[in-house]
Amino acid sequence: CILDECPEKTIRMKNGSCTSCSTDGLLKTSELDEDCETACPNRIVYKGSYSSDYCNLPCGVAGTPTADKPIPNEFGSCYSCTDTTEFIAMSTKYTKADYNNWCGLCGNRVVNGSACALLCPTGQMRDANGKCVNCDSVSTIPLSYNGGKCKEICGERKVGGTDNKYCILDKCPENTIRMKTGACTSCNTEGLLKISELDEDCETACPNRVYFKGQYSSNYCNLPCGIDNTPTEGKPIPNDFGSCYACDAVETISMSTKEGNVKEKCEIACPNRDLKNTNQCVFRECPAGFFADISNKCYPCDSALEVESDTDRCSCLNRTIKNGKCILLY
Repeated sequence: CILDECPEKTIRMKNGSCTSCSTDGLLKTSELDEDCETACPNRIVYKGSYSSDYCNLPCGVAGTPTADKPIPNEFGSCYSCTDTTEFIAMSTKYTKADYNNWCGLCGNRVVNGSACALLCPTGQMRDANGKCVNCDSVSTIPLSYNGGKCKEICGERKVGGTDNKYCILDKCPENTIRMKTGACTSCNTEGLLKISELDEDCETACPNRVYFKGQYSSNYCNLPCGIDNTPTEGKPIPNDFGSCYACDAVETISMSTKEGNVKEKCEIACPNRDLKNTNQCVFRECPAGFFADISNKCYPCDSALEVESDTDRCSCLNRTIKNGKCILLY
């Protein structure tokens, strides 16, 4: 049993109740039985980040409960500039201009993507992970996460990186190399660095690394394989990307046909291995607990695979040759 008409300055909900237009609560438009802005001219339809839109009091309006709360979050709840929430996520359905209008009213905050973030302390900027890092950090720091400012916040940095959208160090520290993203990566990293992703000459910036001609379309700036007192010690075989492997590595190691001395890097570095015509560095004889296919590629005896082999290579006690394949007996 509901009222014929809701009183002035109220709005009808689908359950029949009449809710005050001045309520601080968020009203889902899907739960209203009237048009939001017609029934309540003091409210607006706010496009929430998710599936629901809301009939809300606008944020930061003088003479209302939201007067000192200019920032709407992703549901339209209003926050003050001094709120302790580090990131106030704003609805992704709005534009950068909207974010700037809302967050720009707060001198202690900055637009960070679609969030209104507290500024970092003096001497720090916000990195791509949203964390405050020191100005001398080797991280790439998005301009968009710091209100488009760079040198004004950190004097030792400049605008650069991909599409000049980052705040990067004026000069990379010693023993690092500049990437095209603007990041400074350690010369000692064990990772493979694509030449196409570098902004400096590989061997000039990092004398401990070598230019490696990869098997496919990419060349790399890598640590040389098998060097004592480095992460590659005991791993003399480079695969076709330049990753380093030990002589007793179980894998069949495909090597780059674009690199010289491939046979030497396989057979001389590892007397227990041979280089096949396909540039694969394989065991001469499989170690205990392994069997081989006809190309001398090794597999564990308990592997579920059944591969082409012969009696000599199918050497596991739990296997036998059947129809030219090394199969499991049990």
